[in-house]
Amino acid sequence: MEDKQGNRQEIKGPDEQQKRILRHILGEDNDDDYSEVMANHSTTHRVEREVDTQDNDVCVGKATQEPPSSVEKVLDALAAPRLERVDAVQPYRLVIPGAYAVEGIGQTPEIQSPALGSDTPSERSDDGSGMDNVASTSIEATIHAVDAEVVDTSARRSSVTVPTTARRQPHRPHLVIDGEAVKEEESQAESRCFRLVSFIAIMVLVAVIVVLVVGLGGGFGDDGNLRDPAPHNDTASEKHADHTRANPGSNVSTLQRVKTSGILRSAYPSDLVKFPYLTKAIASGILGGAGAVEFKKMPFGHLLRSLANGTVDIVLTHVAHTMERDVLWPFSFSIPFIYRGLQVAGNPFFVRCAEDGFRHLGECSGLQMCLAEGTTHFGIIRKYLPMRSIVLVTPSENSLLEGLIRGDCNVMAHHNLFLGEDYVRSHVVNGTHFTGDYVIGEKYYSREPFVAVTRKGDTEFTDFVNAILMCLMAAEQQNITQATAHLSPQTSVFGEEYKDMFRNAIAVGGNFGEVYQKHFGTTIPRSPLDSINNGATGLLYPHPFGHISNERGSLPLGPVFEEVLERGKLHCGIHSGRPGFATRVETGGHVGMDVDYCKALAASLFQGNTEAVEFVELDDDSYGYALLASGEIDVLAGATWSLQTDVKEPTTNQGYSFSIPYFYGYNTDHDNFCLATRQDDPDWSWFVYWLVMATFYAEDSGIGSLNSNDMPEVFVFGPAQNRMFRDSILVVGSYAEIYERNVEDLIPRAGRNFLNDFIHPGPQHYVVPGFI
Repeated sequence: MEDKQGNRQEIKGPDEQQKRILRHILGEDNDDDYSEVMANHSTTHRVEREVDTQDNDVCVGKATQEPPSSVEKVLDALAAPRLERVDAVQPYRLVIPGAYAVEGIGQTPEIQSPALGSDTPSERSDDGSGMDNVASTSIEATIHAVDAEVVDTSARRSSVTVPTTARRQPHRPHLVIDGEAVKEEESQAESRCFRLVSFIAIMVLVAVIVVLVVGLGGGFGDDGNLRDPAPHNDTASEKHADHTRANPGSNVSTLQRVKTSGILRSAYPSDLVKFPYLTKAIASGILGGAGAVEFKKMPFGHLLRSLANGTVDIVLTHVAHTMERDVLWPFSFSIPFIYRGLQVAGNPFFVRCAEDGFRHLGECSGLQMCLAEGTTHFGIIRKYLPMRSIVLVTPSENSLLEGLIRGDCNVMAHHNLFLGEDYVRSHVVNGTHFTGDYVIGEKYYSREPFVAVTRKGDTEFTDFVNAILMCLMAAEQQNITQATAHLSPQTSVFGEEYKDMFRNAIAVGGNFGEVYQKHFGTTIPRSPLDSINNGATGLLYPHPFGHISNERGSLPLGPVFEEVLERGKLHCGIHSGRPGFATRVETGGHVGMDVDYCKALAASLFQGNTEAVEFVELDDDSYGYALLASGEIDVLAGATWSLQTDVKEPTTNQGYSFSIPYFYGYNTDHDNFCLATRQDDPDWSWFVYWLVMATFYAEDSGIGSLNSNDMPEVFVFGPAQNRMFRDSILVVGSYAEIYERNVEDLIPRAGRNFLNDFIHPGPQHYVVPGFI
């Protein structure tokens, strides 16, 4: 640009950084390149207009670093951030509607990005959802027109600032320099300078948004957990196949890559949730010996992006399983390896006040509970306590504990992973430990099943991870320890080269109980929920839904799902002659628990039409799997989930996906009954899985056929299936209604076929047949 005398002036700005940020948003950069850019933006750049009195107000654009206070001014301009889904190729769009009202800078462009966003699903929210989600598929920043003032300082410098107030309509900026109004037409150089600094200010906003979307390494999710990214949706279509491999774009499965390289790569955000012995057990199962693991510590917001791009092979930390994640994320999830939930802890007297109906008057009027602001944990507790009894703290991993140590509150609410007494007392704030009386409450107020995360479509590796986790639990059940690992049975389901996988996994760290003790010790005592179920207590445990009101947009459903919808009828295989589950009646048709679940599926698919199902009677299990493999049936009811059928069913030599069991203990050969589907369409498998889970949720929530509209709407499978839960419960009722109608007279409900109590839960880990 030129000054007033016509001299050419060089404008210095972060042009290359802007380009690299945009390349990252568009997915065209690499991680190292982006990390360098983010490092340069770790403090807010504030653009200043330097006034040189001796050179007649020559304007030189200059970027300097300012204290954190300028970050607040930038963030104040942001409102309701959201990512919008575009299509299967560009699943998310970062939208920044509005613009600064500066000549030459009009509507801020929409930026499309396949990069991972920032979110985490949540527990027990209004939609029945679960864990850690902050507007799970959305970040939108609305930048309103602002008054841009240039204020002279003692150093003769004037800074463009972004005030917190904003007007709705664009307007011309009014510049004030040394107390005098400067008309735009009197100084083209100043106008150009203003446009320059405004442009750079917008780029700073974009950089901040990028950090929030893909690089947020602190903060909490909706359940009080650290946020993790909201990956774009991945379907079974071939265009997304690169997300299912160890190295996107290659044909090498993760299991093969680890075997060839001799190392398993795992990511974690902090030592407390590193779970090294579980990870080493998986590595040892593949490689034998001690199992070589490369642990990569990184901000929580980078974990799943690293998994998606092949930087790591597995994420094994505090990521909870939800319906929304199953359907919309490009990942698969293991069985839960640890269960957590919202609890209260702190001063024993006030913990009793909280657990006794959240009393906050009279002798309990001094109750002060620390909660992380903007989380689902806060949303749960605020239903029971007035704001005068709640102390909101800035969301971070230890902010609740720090509030307790400072005396800001006398109790705190968090999931119990961070509530262990030894952990609390070992923490220091300004040289001070917590020295008061301390107790953890007994009641749970949310459900958070933590799972290992792998890439969607890599079923062999996901099955392998599940098998290792299950074998550790089976070893504890059979009292096989690290010292007696050689007594564990061998297996051939993954091939001869992995026949000692169970022995190797147990030898590196012991059974599940030993692994838990080595990781947590006395810091976090093992809760009953994390124990092995012996059959005496309930196993029906509804997992959280997450934000299932999020729509999938234009992304297609999987091939099996589409085929069923186009056909207009569900083909369901049932084992005839099994009283209480599937029998033919003299008047025609079939009745039983298996039959009801098939009808519930049809009702979910076809707006309540229970006639849109064709039953195929089966003589034995092998015939059912053969029909399922060939596509002659869409779902197999009454199937038994075992190690063999999960990984390599002997009749068809392939593995299958199973719903959560809806019945336990039929006989020795059939310890559980599930709905089985093929593994080639995750959308269809998860639709079936969560349909069963919804019947547990309905009973747990007091919802039945008479009030089925109290079930949440579901949009993750598209608007046509928004009533999938409501129509299924309308037709067959809750799990309690299904059991009472079909099975109660033959097999009275008992033990594992009850709900696992929500407030005082019992053991939840279940070992499927095939490990003992």
